[in-house]
Amino acid sequence: MSDMIKRLARLRVSGLADQFDKLGLVPPVLARELQPVGPHVQIAGYAFCVKGRKLQGAGWQAMKVPRDGLYDGLAQKIGAGAVLMFDTGGYDDTAVFGAGTGLGMKLRDCAGAVIDGAVRDVDELVEMGLPTRARSVSAIRFGGRFAVMEVDCTIEMRGMCGPVSVSAGDLVLADNDGIIVVPIAMAEQVMAPSEKADGLEALIQADMRGGMTRQEASRHRGKS
Repeated sequence: MSDMIKRLARLRVSGLADQFDKLGLVPPVLARELQPVGPHVQIAGYAFCVKGRKLQGAGWQAMKVPRDGLYDGLAQKIGAGAVLMFDTGGYDDTAVFGAGTGLGMKLRDCAGAVIDGAVRDVDELVEMGLPTRARSVSAIRFGGRFAVMEVDCTIEMRGMCGPVSVSAGDLVLADNDGIIVVPIAMAEQVMAPSEKADGLEALIQADMRGGMTRQEASRHRGKS
């Protein structure tokens, strides 16, 4: 794990979101519907982006099409510490991610998966320990209905405040408060003040446990 990802993993989604507010920017927090598959597990890593779309003319009955070669090769393309970020274009009828690809990714030390659509094989994903967030669950496979269009590209995922652009190498952090995407070019700009703010907050809370009010502790630590 790189030093930057170790630092990221010690931060909070809410704390990073605060830093975007302070810069006058909309916090790039993903939609609240992207929930943990199984027990909550933190995700911290670099974005590996995949774009897929519903096949033209596809319905509930699977069309006869060749195997999706791009999808089949995902586990071989993703690197250690990467987070699969899957843009489905709003498609969530059938599962676009499951245990087969998930195991291949886990064996390559992938940090997790964020699927803006449906997944399946929930018990297996949980058992293998691959942290996964998804919009929904569907037992139906995507073959003949949906296909991967691009890999390692810039994508757009649904966010709390509108679409969130995600590029390869951006930082991804998920905790109980949600998921945030930090453009790699802004990493130090938001991470360093977030680390400082978290350290200050820990001191303030220690003072409060010692008997001070929140206001007294904030003044004591020089927080305006």
